[in-house]
Amino acid sequence: PSIICSLKEISILQIEQSCMKSLPVGCLNKLKTLNKFLFPNNQIENLQRGLFDGLSNLTDIILIISLHNNSWDCSCQNKWLKWWMI
Repeated sequence: PSIICSLKEISILQIEQSCMKSLPVGCLNKLKTLNKFLFPNNQIENLQRGLFDGLSNLTDIILIISLHNNSWDCSCQNKWLKWWMI
């Protein structure tokens, strides 16, 4: 995932069926033009709190997040994601 963290100006980040398990916190902070985050069909169990914090100031775009068909851990560790998306 380190190459993802070095990206700067993209609007769509799509990684499917790559067996990716996680992304480091702050990895998306440089992606100020990101409006689609598509990571279906990987092995993501949880996302670290703060992963999307750099995107929270984006008010003029619609952020689409797709995380289906991953190996989610249904614990309180992922509870923050629900509140962030609301």
